[in-house]
Amino acid sequence: INKGTIGYIEVNVVTKETKLVKVENGLKYMPTGLFSKDLDRHIRFNHPTEMYTNKFFEIDNDGNPYWVVPTYKKEIALLSGSTAKGVILVNPINGESKYYDIGKEPKWVQRVIDDTIVENQANNALYYKNGFFNAEFGQKKEVFQLSDGYNYFIKNGETYYVSCITSPNEADQTSIGFLAINLKTRVATRYNIGGITEMRAREIAMFDERVKAQALDSTWPILVSYHGVPTYFLILKNDVQFQKAVFINVDTGALVG
Repeated sequence: INKGTIGYIEVNVVTKETKLVKVENGLKYMPTGLFSKDLDRHIRFNHPTEMYTNKFFEIDNDGNPYWVVPTYKKEIALLSGSTAKGVILVNPINGESKYYDIGKEPKWVQRVIDDTIVENQANNALYYKNGFFNAEFGQKKEVFQLSDGYNYFIKNGETYYVSCITSPNEADQTSIGFLAINLKTRVATRYNIGGITEMRAREIAMFDERVKAQALDSTWPILVSYHGVPTYFLILKNDVQFQKAVFINVDTGALVG
């Protein structure tokens, strides 16, 4: 209980280089901690009125570790309308914690808002844009939703949640654009780039017979700019290592690399 774990693992996602970063005095406040060192119990004891779901591990610019805990509040009665409120930072070495409102947190913090919060808000905005009855019964006007998955991209040092916009029809594998949401500021940007969905891109990447023979699976695509053209980037891999990097044109679904 008093020793904790010796440190954390740092992985370079480009080179796959991995190293153990040892932390002096160890990380004691962990999700698997016992008694008072249990992270959830520690947060509840020190911030009893705050609501949260997920916890994220981050390091500051000097390599010091922290648990980043986005909080939320209810805006519709007591049980509905979850929206981002702030963030709690917990030092896993000594247990010190502090709450910050959105926009007041240290600059190095990358994720102030929980993915599930922005995902639910975005889906409600897209689906009920023209009213409840239109969405649930007539669907005569625009009724859309985000796709079944999402990924991230980093721009100017800030992390964005990104997912394509499609129809509620499960057979529809076309997209009318993308929604990117800043996980620090909640600012959402819509890119009207039509094409195929991420799931369709995965199917195209895995369609080749050689890929089937190797039993390769596809990662969820990342939206990138390839020579100025919106492109899905994904990896085909098995349980041992990745085998192929694939680029697929968002507009046409053509393999471009």
